[in-house]
Amino acid sequence: MKYFFVILSLSLLMFPFFASAQNCNTLRTQIGDNTGKICDLIVDIGFILYVLGITLAIVIVIIGGIMYMTAGSDESKVEKGKKTITYGLIGLAVILLAGFIINLLKEIVINSLAS
Repeated sequence: MKYFFVILSLSLLMFPFFASAQNCNTLRTQIGDNTGKICDLIVDIGFILYVLGITLAIVIVIIGGIMYMTAGSDESKVEKGKKTITYGLIGLAVILLAGFIINLLKEIVINSLAS
């Protein structure tokens, strides 16, 4: 059951990229093949950066957790671990929001070009 939620959340994260591939095909048929190729390139680069950013944020949270667990009674190490976890979670939130904003702007641009 717990794997179901992991798979569901990952598939929901991937949904905007499937939708953007659909938009590139629409652009290709309405405007031209070169525009579709540029759109595909932008989608691919965005996907790679999105996945790398999420992976890096998760690694930072894991490193912060290890720092927190191995701190023992040293209060400065405990605080450093907490700050690292907090910064990793903030980074993850920024990455997810940036992906949403980029997809929103892309929809606006594609709709304006297609009309």
